[in-house]
Amino acid sequence: MAISGIGFGTYMAVDLALVADVLPDNDSIAKDLGVFNIAGALPSPLHPRSPRPSCFVGGGSYAVL
Repeated sequence: MAISGIGFGTYMAVDLALVADVLPDNDSIAKDLGVFNIAGALPSPLHPRSPRPSCFVGGGSYAVL
């Protein structure tokens, strides 16, 4: 777990640095990183609700997923 944590932490730090480096406008970096954060965090609360409609359409079967 420690090795995985170090690897993932390193990956996330390099990923964020690359994202900040390639942004086109230096005056709006905070706004752009805020959008990046929302794009990463928004699906988490919506995910538990996503199988319900597809299971309803599939007659209660997860095979539709």
